[in-house]
Amino acid sequence: MATGSDAPPPPIPVCVVEHHPLATLYLEEILRRDPGLEIVSRSLLLDTAADSPRRGLHVFILDLSALPTALNKLLRFIHVRFRRAKVLLLGEPQSDDELCRLLFLGVQGFLPYSEVKENLVAAVRAVADDGYWLPAGVLEQFETTSSRLLRRKTDLDVLSFRERRVVELVKRRLTNAEIASILNVSETTVTTYLTRIFGKLGVRDRQAILDATAQPAPLPKPK
Repeated sequence: MATGSDAPPPPIPVCVVEHHPLATLYLEEILRRDPGLEIVSRSLLLDTAADSPRRGLHVFILDLSALPTALNKLLRFIHVRFRRAKVLLLGEPQSDDELCRLLFLGVQGFLPYSEVKENLVAAVRAVADDGYWLPAGVLEQFETTSSRLLRRKTDLDVLSFRERRVVELVKRRLTNAEIASILNVSETTVTTYLTRIFGKLGVRDRQAILDATAQPAPLPKPK
């Protein structure tokens, strides 16, 4: 019997969330090719026992065309109950923008149906090892978008509450007089606020405020 460092690592629990029984059997048959993977029942999702031995790392395989509920709700459900859970999606080919959106939802991998037979086990292994199973271009896009969101938050954090309020009104393309009326201050005070905002954000005019605080374009919703 192997002991100590010679002991094999524990198997990786994998849960297939698939509506069609035949598709479930097909996916599980592929997974059984790797003895290091342990197939667990979908009923695991309903196990809320605090001391459950299966509360650690799990890989959940979700079929986008056969989900029991909306994807965002299902992902939230999984991550609340299994904090270390990794999610691999199966489906028809998706655009890079859609794959990037899925990353923001907490997905670690996507595998087109046409690649399931050949790459399912490798994809499960990759996400279980804290990696990703996605095209390199998608990961680069995700990193760029994440950086922009973080930079925007950091930029606005340097502003006071009233200055952020002025920024929001500027983004509505209101004049200084209109902003002064809404805030019940003088136009001179609004000008003072804008001068401070320009300095803190490192911009020169109102249009630059719009550019500096612009959010990335929203990613498309799933079809």
